[in-house]
Amino acid sequence: MLNDGSYASMSVFLVAFLAYFDIRTGTAAGIISCREAMAIIPAPFIGVLNKKYGSKPLVLLGGLLCSIGLFASSFVNNLALLYLTFGVMEGLGNSLIYGPSIVIVGQHIQKRHALANGMSYAGAALGMIVFSPIYQLLITEYGWRGALMIVSAINMNIVVCGMLMRSPPKVDNMGPNNEGSISEDVHIDTGNMCSQQTQLPIISQNRKLGQSGTRTKQSQIYNVLGLNLFCQNSAFCVLCISVFFMGIGHLLTIVHYVNHAVTMGIPKMNASILMSMIGISSLVGRCTHGLFANLRYFTPMSVYVFSTTGAGTVLMLLPLTKGNYYYMAIISLLFGLCSGTYFPLAAVCVKQAVGVDSFPKAFGWFVLCLGTGTILGPYLGGMCKIN
Repeated sequence: MLNDGSYASMSVFLVAFLAYFDIRTGTAAGIISCREAMAIIPAPFIGVLNKKYGSKPLVLLGGLLCSIGLFASSFVNNLALLYLTFGVMEGLGNSLIYGPSIVIVGQHIQKRHALANGMSYAGAALGMIVFSPIYQLLITEYGWRGALMIVSAINMNIVVCGMLMRSPPKVDNMGPNNEGSISEDVHIDTGNMCSQQTQLPIISQNRKLGQSGTRTKQSQIYNVLGLNLFCQNSAFCVLCISVFFMGIGHLLTIVHYVNHAVTMGIPKMNASILMSMIGISSLVGRCTHGLFANLRYFTPMSVYVFSTTGAGTVLMLLPLTKGNYYYMAIISLLFGLCSGTYFPLAAVCVKQAVGVDSFPKAFGWFVLCLGTGTILGPYLGGMCKIN
């Protein structure tokens, strides 16, 4: 709730940035894209750190970075510094919080992961419901600078939440989806499956041992970073491709929806309520989709595909509203319901595809693919608006 809900509701500040800095929509959206880049690009490396050190220290550090970045943003007077504080610092803090917070749920809960993951994601939807109108009220009452100071203080509570996290139980590295440990006498063919290997004649025993050692080191690098997952797991590759396009459409909508409603003649407060409607229906989707998954009538992957398709179809109808508030409210509710379903299920699908032991690193790469799309989304939306 504190991290994702506040993070998604930050689009309310986009209108204030446009007015104060007198910049174009695409330039202002570039700040959001920069924040997304810093939240996403480090994700694979944070996944490696999460595998080694656990979630707790990363969440503590991320909470501090988010608060410091937001507080520093309240003092900036030029756009370059806003890119640094609001974009880089706050985005990097979010990256340290998001992935480890999702991974620790999957590590602790095995039987009803879909339901538990949906409940954890429900906090983000609840935060979107609460924070969007509150942020608008704070901006109206104290200006965007004062509002950012207050938001930075609220985000410090993430540090308190991080202190309550516990280390997950140890997982037995047995089974086809787990990596296990690498020993020196193992022949490493799976670590470099992307290249066609030919068997060379053995010239000497020393040369054979030297080549085996080189391949072992290469395989260790692949396994540490999780790159072997792309070569060995086709389901994981499909998920990464799909989430790239999902990221483009999702964040584009979240960032520009309030500003689009304002440009269509809807009052600012009513426009912020549209974002709360997305949060309300998203909360319903996040809390209920796990029930369908546990009933086993539908696989998590089929529900994921259906919800992403539904979200895209609903957004295609947005131009037909022509600024009608009631029609836009209906679209907000339907989009929120779909997005509240596919976001939590994405983590469940990744865990089922790669297994528990590889989940931290796989989720890091998954978030990177998602973030690549979210980096492009707001900027492309702003450019389309200008053209």
